Amino acid sequence: TLGMPYVQFKIEFKQASEPQLYGFDDVEFLFSSNKNTTAKPVSDIASGGEIARVMLCLKSLIAQSSTLPTIIFDEIDTGIGGRTALAVGEKMKSLAQKNQILSITHLPQIAVFAETQFCIEKVVKKGKTYTEVACLSEEMRIDEIARMLSGEASQEIARKMAEDMLQLGRK
Repeated sequence: TLGMPYVQFKIEFKQASEPQLYGFDDVEFLFSSNKNTTAKPVSDIASGGEIARVMLCLKSLIAQSSTLPTIIFDEIDTGIGGRTALAVGEKMKSLAQKNQILSITHLPQIAVFAETQFCIEKVVKKGKTYTEVACLSEEMRIDEIARMLSGEASQEIARKMAEDMLQLGRK
């Protein structure tokens, strides 16, 4: 469902003969996203978008078997867009049925699935940088999604698309 139809993911355990810094076990995540290819270490072959989706899957599995009250995704949108971003947003929305999800994203395809959306901006005042956080009203959400789509909140086409996308996210 996350745009990787041929994915293989394996966890390989090797045991050292003597204790290492973190114990006896050496654990390696092996991954392949292409048909008929051998799984290799995630860190060697996975793109940023693939790593983000693997993390989403792992956190989803952990959430199913534990009592994680909150799951944080920082820039889960790395290296993805379009249909894949929508799939990630839908997956996060399904996770939000049982967990509080906090996500930092730059993609409107993910943001539209949020129950509550905040805008976080860095501003400079008197030579110092501050972070401002604002909870967005419905009208402000439309503006922000439109800005994420087109770079401007005032473009009529972007605003209409933002409204349509927000409706999609509520379904």
